[in-house]
Amino acid sequence: MSRFLLLSLTLAAFAAGSPGAARAQEKRIEAYGTKLLHRDGSRTETQKMGDSMQIRQETFDKNNVLIQIRVFQLDTLGRHRQGIIWDGRKNPLASIDYIYNESTGKMSEERMHNVKGKVIRRLFYPGAFPNDPRYANRIVAFNFDPERPDDKGTEVKGEVKPIAPLKSAEDEFDPSIPGATALPSASAAAAPAPGEKPKRRFGLFQKKDK
Repeated sequence: MSRFLLLSLTLAAFAAGSPGAARAQEKRIEAYGTKLLHRDGSRTETQKMGDSMQIRQETFDKNNVLIQIRVFQLDTLGRHRQGIIWDGRKNPLASIDYIYNESTGKMSEERMHNVKGKVIRRLFYPGAFPNDPRYANRIVAFNFDPERPDDKGTEVKGEVKPIAPLKSAEDEFDPSIPGATALPSASAAAAPAPGEKPKRRFGLFQKKDK
């Protein structure tokens, strides 16, 4: 059994067994494709194949040059569980884990890792810090220096955007990722073609050495 398939089964079992999932019905998401045109001239194309549990998004600049690919793995409730981001040359940039509150089933945190599996950002949703009035009712994110294990994080100032499939034509698409550096070769972990399973070489989809 491939590691990707094993991860998918594990996520499905976790979702079905959590208290939040017990109160919700499984969410079937059919195949679809959309295209969003952004005001800066770029566009994002979204595709979900058949019964696949993945959403793939490709963003092109105004000159039709691919600038970023994002693939999101879903669980049986249709919730995001993992995400992988590649640059326009199909070099991996970062991976994201989506963490949910076991009692409510609501998303509580996004945890972003660089290609070495080190945390570079943690984004918390409202309610993650109920006893801290500074963060209790808003999204807050902290960037981390992956080369400093003792780094306590630096709060991101200004508007903070979660990493999730785009659903509206935003003014501009921001492809930047805090602290992420692409691997030098696309062959190290090339982005999959539409309908192909992502061959992730870092983080949760890392291929085991024989």
